[in-house]
Amino acid sequence: MRTAILCILLCSRLAAQTAASIEGIATDSTTRQPLSRVHIALRTGSENTWGAMTGKDGHFSISNLPPGDYALSAQHTGYIHLPDQNAGTLRSTEIVLKDGEHRSGLVVAMTPRASISGTVTDEYGDPVQNAAVQAVSLIRGDRTEHFETGRTDERGHFRLSAAPGKFLIRVTPQRASPEIRTDGDPPVYTETYYPSAATRDLATVVEVAAGRDLTGIDVRLARTLSLRISGTVTGMPKGTVAMVRVALEDADPGDLRWTNCDPEGRFTIFGLSPGHYRVAALAAQELRSPVIRLRLDTADAADVNLKLAPPRQLSGTVVIEGDSAKSVAPEGLTVELEPTFGDVPRPRGGALDRDRTFRLDTVFPATFRVSIQPMPENAYVKSVALGGVESRGEKLDLTNAVGSATATVIVSLNGATVQGVVTDDDGKPIRAPLPVVFLRAENPGDGIQGRTDLDAKFRYSGLRPGKYRLIAVHPRQLNSDGNGLEKTLAKIPPFELREGDRVVKDLKLTPLETPDAKH
Repeated sequence: MRTAILCILLCSRLAAQTAASIEGIATDSTTRQPLSRVHIALRTGSENTWGAMTGKDGHFSISNLPPGDYALSAQHTGYIHLPDQNAGTLRSTEIVLKDGEHRSGLVVAMTPRASISGTVTDEYGDPVQNAAVQAVSLIRGDRTEHFETGRTDERGHFRLSAAPGKFLIRVTPQRASPEIRTDGDPPVYTETYYPSAATRDLATVVEVAAGRDLTGIDVRLARTLSLRISGTVTGMPKGTVAMVRVALEDADPGDLRWTNCDPEGRFTIFGLSPGHYRVAALAAQELRSPVIRLRLDTADAADVNLKLAPPRQLSGTVVIEGDSAKSVAPEGLTVELEPTFGDVPRPRGGALDRDRTFRLDTVFPATFRVSIQPMPENAYVKSVALGGVESRGEKLDLTNAVGSATATVIVSLNGATVQGVVTDDDGKPIRAPLPVVFLRAENPGDGIQGRTDLDAKFRYSGLRPGKYRLIAVHPRQLNSDGNGLEKTLAKIPPFELREGDRVVKDLKLTPLETPDAKH
């Protein structure tokens, strides 16, 4: 009986939905000749994938496809798939198949990869080893923005495999270990664009054709000021050695420079280029100093005082505002502190008691973002009061706190909501590939990034009042230089959200800006 029912359900489903199929040919975009052994793949938003391999005549076919939206990709050694804009070829990687549709005559044009090679030298003409070399594409519009990377060998030589097009060649030298020298500080080289430009707007664009080798792209590193940060670490127990860490403000957490103090606590870090830095000290017995932010322009930073202190305890209360506050049970909720400086350990504890009090241990002097996990529906951290002094927003500054501290976290259940759908020029939802939506507050560091759902819809709730910018971006554009996103966001008109607002904003894809360079 059960088997009969399953057969009836399966047959009725197949009758209601007829499989679709596609067939076509893969060719060399330059010779128009068929290509064998090209792997063709179709992927849906549900992450299901169908594939096929082209035969000797370049033909392929994929059958038994459910109707829906697909993203097509193609792979072949020595080639790259770039949707061709010429008539008669597949103009997009996005395919929409209707119920029972058979799509034929598709042409997948494969473009021969190009190469870019050259040598990186310092100001004296000596080769620079292990420098990161990147080719950043200047292609705009709906085409892929390729971002090729490599490193120089012991002769300073590099070779990048890339798609044809126009590129900026960017070289980032490896950071040298600090040295104490009697003949002056060692030279410091900055990120350099071909041929020897210290800034992107002075760079020279290189262009390479499909299947061609572009040689002689030699980069001479641009020298920058060699600066230093020095000072004293206090609060060191006898017999211990403190370590000072320095990182660029926007650097990765692992990109740190460090040095040990002498027995009197004095330290110096050499060979720093101009920029914004974060400085902190740590020692045995979990002693740490507050993070100090410094800006180096043309002069050294001297007499920096880093005071070591043990971790403290933070206790407090969570106050939930709103008519439905009583319905939010404290069981399972936790107060979490996220350090704004990635080298600071996260505090332990934070679970709410029945009276909505909490306690966090091993809290080091630093600045944190306060959150409640899991955050109640449509809630946001409205303010944080430390020692009776209230500050708007989720920031908690414990850099100068002495001993144990007490905080009150105010949570509102009346956050704003922004939702919408990302559509194409015809007003249809963009389902493949799924767009990426950025919601950015005007306060630095406040922002949300996420993909749309399978219907190209997005929804962000629990937003605090303020001004925001909203943008939808093709996911392939995010592989290029992140500066394009920031420059484009800065030009998007902001809109204001008030507490409890429910805003609908439908979007279209916005191409990211590419900074100008010399041609």
